[in-house]
Amino acid sequence: MADEKTYGGFLPFELGRGQEYYKYSDDQIQYYNSGKTAVHYCLMQLKPQRLFVPRYYCPSTKGAIEKAAAEIGAEVLYYHVSRDLSVDIPGMKDDSDKTEFDMCYVRTPDTVDFATDDVNLSDSDAVLLVNYFGVRRPDINSWMKTGAKLIIDNCQAFYSEPVMADNVLNFYSFKKDFGTPDGAFVIGSHVEDYHLDIEDGLSKCDYLLGSLVEGTNKWYKRKKEVDEEIASYKLQASTITRMMIKAIDYEGVKSIRVANFKLYEEALGADNLIKCDEDSVPYLYPLNLGIDIRKALIEKMIFIPTLWADTLEDKFEGSDEYLLSKNTLFMPIDQRYDEKDIKYIIDIVNSIIKSKI
Repeated sequence: MADEKTYGGFLPFELGRGQEYYKYSDDQIQYYNSGKTAVHYCLMQLKPQRLFVPRYYCPSTKGAIEKAAAEIGAEVLYYHVSRDLSVDIPGMKDDSDKTEFDMCYVRTPDTVDFATDDVNLSDSDAVLLVNYFGVRRPDINSWMKTGAKLIIDNCQAFYSEPVMADNVLNFYSFKKDFGTPDGAFVIGSHVEDYHLDIEDGLSKCDYLLGSLVEGTNKWYKRKKEVDEEIASYKLQASTITRMMIKAIDYEGVKSIRVANFKLYEEALGADNLIKCDEDSVPYLYPLNLGIDIRKALIEKMIFIPTLWADTLEDKFEGSDEYLLSKNTLFMPIDQRYDEKDIKYIIDIVNSIIKSKI
């Protein structure tokens, strides 16, 4: 942002003049360049002795967490996530019907199972909870009763309101839902300011403008390069991102994502092993039909990411986390697509499934 206001001359690239979606005071919100930086400083602030992290989780973020935990001398323990994305709470009975899952349960190696293991949490512990893909909100009230500090990952659930309570921090990402070069933030009843450096971010915008004109395929490699550059440094969100996030039509984006989610749910929800919260505003639509049709979808130019490949290692075979990574199809749902697009994708899914019966 220019230090001095100028008058006359040429017009710069124009952005709408709006407001950010979340409005909190400086001691309740801090902006970072990435979700990994955000979770790093969540750990620096809470300083737990033990940190429980879901086994089914972004592997690069797990790596960043392990490094941050080593800095503060915290032990990292991974916990079990069921194939429907549910998580048991220590000391609390889960009354949901998981008979079908229990019959084929395979213990996940090197992983704590809160349902069967004797785990006692205290205020010296922290648990990282994930609102998976914006469709499975954790039961925060029950988790708070455990006494543990909580770090809530809403990077895939931008529209999920933060929990404002002592020893609870919520972190979010802009890049998952909107076209920004970088950007994440932490919200809490009190958030420490670590006075990080800030860059303008201009060198990281080329793939956004290029893909706007030429499509995302041509610029995918550059996008990955930018992601790697961002992951190399712990900074504030860039100046250009802080400007761009004031130009987003947040309610318009939300309404499109909700409408597309409802189309998927109406057509495929009954057969989906993952039961989504009715009021979801998803990042992607997680569809688990018990089989992997990813390759067939890609052949139809429907690109489905694999999340997360580290649990596809041989030692995890048969576990719930393995089956989540292998069989969950992350269907596009974002604001680029309308009803016609989503119905086309649904028709393709149904035709592929029918051909395999």
